[in-house]
Amino acid sequence: MKLLSAIRFVVAVSLPSVLMVAAGLSQSFKESAPLASGIPTPPRLRAPEIAVRAFPTVDLGSQRQLKYVGSYAADGKFRALSKLDRLLGRATRVAPGATPTQVPPLVQPGSNERQVEDFEPPRHAVDVVKGHSALAEARDGLIRLVYGRENVLRAPRHVTTDSRQRLIISDPVVPAIHVLDIKGKRSFRIVGGPDRRLRLPSGAAVDAEDNIYVADSERGMVFVYGPDGSFLRDIGNLGDGEGFFHYPTSIAIDRKAGRLYVLDSPRLFMLDLQGKVLKRIGRSRGDTGEFTNPTDLALSPDELLVLDAAGSRIQEMDLQCHLLRRLNLPNAPTSQETGLGVDSFGDIYVSFASASLVRVYNHDAVLLSSFGYGGIRIGEFNFPTGLWLDSTNRIYVADTGNVRVQVFQFGVLNAGIQQMTATLH
Repeated sequence: MKLLSAIRFVVAVSLPSVLMVAAGLSQSFKESAPLASGIPTPPRLRAPEIAVRAFPTVDLGSQRQLKYVGSYAADGKFRALSKLDRLLGRATRVAPGATPTQVPPLVQPGSNERQVEDFEPPRHAVDVVKGHSALAEARDGLIRLVYGRENVLRAPRHVTTDSRQRLIISDPVVPAIHVLDIKGKRSFRIVGGPDRRLRLPSGAAVDAEDNIYVADSERGMVFVYGPDGSFLRDIGNLGDGEGFFHYPTSIAIDRKAGRLYVLDSPRLFMLDLQGKVLKRIGRSRGDTGEFTNPTDLALSPDELLVLDAAGSRIQEMDLQCHLLRRLNLPNAPTSQETGLGVDSFGDIYVSFASASLVRVYNHDAVLLSSFGYGGIRIGEFNFPTGLWLDSTNRIYVADTGNVRVQVFQFGVLNAGIQQMTATLH
């Protein structure tokens, strides 16, 4: 790796275009926090309403800590925190299109993703055989060495993970579903668009067999794909291209019970995994058990949480969709672009895109802490539209405006406190 980095540097400095990149990075470093005091550390005591940069660690109170782990960048590759990143907290520059801004227009650097074409029948994908000369292969290798691969992410929105630690991302701008291998060797994307099944991918979830469920807001259906991206079936297809759902945006799966929850504002559906409707609740009026502008879903082991009223309250239900209580989130910035997650202790995480931060509430909706604020550096956010917590309390934040997914690890500093906290919940 050290040799490869050295080769990259030698070749890069020989290209005039790289000088512009160097200038941009220089300006980015000037905008970074002062480094005279060494590694930046968060204050030990602070009001929970005050946002703080989530890097390298954040004190969430009660001996709880959030640690930055790494990011899935625009090219789809995961980059763990390096010593240089820890020292500089480097800024990231993202391209507005599919290729990095410094790549000449005629250069095609190639992708880190394998494409899975999902055409609507009767169309089908045809592989085009292209010959490559030795000179062309050498040229392409040099291009990738200098510029890297093309950007595959455009606007990451909903995120989830499977048992293989793969990150599944809905990207409505491409449009596509990205399935990213943390080692970067088996990543692929299910391609959407004209003549394909997917038109506007939104919520994504994974069942116990690692099958991928995708809510298509435009088609009004949920599409099911195998772990390899192969199409399995659809849910809510009424025929002639018409879907059962009006505008499904968020979905969640109870992997143990085999239940699928679909948020089709202002309604919530509970189905089995074959698509049979088991329950439907919600109308446009705000009566008990109904919703007003719901935006996202999250599951804990024994509860379903619905982020409602444009992110200003949470409706807490059991797994049979019986309302338990409503929790108002104090001083929450209302927005359609909000994400919801819950950790193993029952604490609730809400990402507010317009405020570029994530707030942490306890099970009674008392604000405990917050992290992140607007910016492009590590631990800063630009319009974070979604988040996900896996079973190990690893937090994935869809940093949409920065075209990346940032990854954090939540933990408790004292094992005794961790056990006590788990018991209380």
